[in-house]
Amino acid sequence: MIAAVTGACGHLGGNLIRALLEAGHHVRAVDLRAGAAIEGSQVTFVEADVLEPEWLRRAFRGVEVVFHLAAIISVTGDPHGQVQAINVTGVQNMADAALACGVRRLVHCSSVPMTTHRHVWARSCLPCSSGACPRSSEGDPIGSTSPMCAPRASARTGWDPEARIT
Repeated sequence: MIAAVTGACGHLGGNLIRALLEAGHHVRAVDLRAGAAIEGSQVTFVEADVLEPEWLRRAFRGVEVVFHLAAIISVTGDPHGQVQAINVTGVQNMADAALACGVRRLVHCSSVPMTTHRHVWARSCLPCSSGACPRSSEGDPIGSTSPMCAPRASARTGWDPEARIT
């Protein structure tokens, strides 16, 4: 399997890459710049910014699965809009690039604060990306991993939310 890992040079990315390599998979490390987390590993490094859709399409060509770990976390809010840009627009760009490249599987990792900001979830829920998720007004948890969104995600993308990576 050929896997792309965004946020490859972060703590989670480096650990996931080691596990994928140990399992015998080929890994494309995708990040803004190469870092210590991937030094000495047998990966293909691709420079990409989640805010640049063409860079992501280049990174995902020929990939079977994308593990999206790229994110920015802030405990002080988002005064400059960077958290929103990376964690919402970046996720949408990544999902669109994965679809455009025929990626078979997508694994998205998010942070706890994302689950507490309903307005962010409503805008980042992949199957509801054209507008606010209709489930959000019902008090249900929403997001790409929610059982409420999974049927719509499957219908829209053809991805199977119950599928396991082998």
